[in-house]
Amino acid sequence: MSLCFSTVACSKSTKDAATEVGTKEPEKEETIVRMDVTDKAKLVVNIENANGINSVESSRKLVDNDKSTKFLIQSFKPSFNIDFQFDTPRLIGTYEWTSGNDAEGRDPMDWKFMGSNDGTTWTQLDRQLGELFRSRNLTKSYSFENKVKYKYYRLNVTAIYYGDMFQASELRLIQVPISAQQTNPITRIDSVKKDGLSLIFLNKTPEETLSYKDKMINTFFTVYPKLLKDFNTDAQKSLYFIIDPTYDGAAYAISNVVVYSYNFMKSNPNDIDIVTHEIMHHIQAYQGGIAPGWLSEGIADYVRYAYGLNNASSGWSLPNYSPNHNYTDAYRVTARFLAWIEKHVKPGFVQATDKAIRNKTYTEGFWKSTTGKTLDELWAQYAQNPAL
Repeated sequence: MSLCFSTVACSKSTKDAATEVGTKEPEKEETIVRMDVTDKAKLVVNIENANGINSVESSRKLVDNDKSTKFLIQSFKPSFNIDFQFDTPRLIGTYEWTSGNDAEGRDPMDWKFMGSNDGTTWTQLDRQLGELFRSRNLTKSYSFENKVKYKYYRLNVTAIYYGDMFQASELRLIQVPISAQQTNPITRIDSVKKDGLSLIFLNKTPEETLSYKDKMINTFFTVYPKLLKDFNTDAQKSLYFIIDPTYDGAAYAISNVVVYSYNFMKSNPNDIDIVTHEIMHHIQAYQGGIAPGWLSEGIADYVRYAYGLNNASSGWSLPNYSPNHNYTDAYRVTARFLAWIEKHVKPGFVQATDKAIRNKTYTEGFWKSTTGKTLDELWAQYAQNPAL
């Protein structure tokens, strides 16, 4: 199913419903000026900070116009609502979030922005999925077209990145005359479900069509079931893929999300097995800092080597051994070492290592107990005869 969210739902029926529920005739254009009207509304939340409305991180901090404070709730649920109640209807066309000061997992990720004139029947004005706050106390603006003034506005947060706590420093509502309203940002969404798996593909770029999108989706539905079967049947069954023009790296995995750099994918449209590497991180689901970073990334690149669909076309391969290499170099260097162990020492070693890390039984002694040799002894043997 393909959808288009340009911060406001793109269906005619939604706009028609808004006209029926809201004020029939918007106020004349010249009497509405762009301004922050947050302070003119009463704020009501259905989940408050555990220490109460007068605490230092209560909901009041969300609208105190001070980015050094924040609102924190310790028991987030997808039914979390932030309501603004005006004495008279207002024409809101923009709102602004400011992220909290710590713990990016607490940031809002998915939400709906709605308006109402009776506090009961709500019209969706905006929908955001997979939003990213790349830094702390970062303000992001969301604009949409709205020809109807509403007395009540609601922001329903349906997902955060991970954990069970939500935080934000500020949330501001901006009144915008119709002539100045715009749709920004635009997110194009494809939602695909197959064989018990779900993938939400979010295109946050200026391009309507991405040449590599279908290949990335196919890689997920081809490779991920194999990784589930071979490594971790309990791994997440629903993921987001986000093509992000604001990210300067290549890709990274967090919670149930994989973020891919738009610039990287545009320059490397055949590097489809970057998907294989990143989705392995969701299979790994390592917690508690048990896994050395070099080993985690080495396993993910080994999986790319062993399960990848298009490595040759992208020019990706394992490097030849070099005396300058070390097993802690991570990525392809470590992956080649693991491939050598699989072939010459212990078939199934990567699966066993992955399981031990996830079960929190991994120690450096795992290498000797599993193969009969220490990690350094294995590397020395590998250096003597590194052929695969």
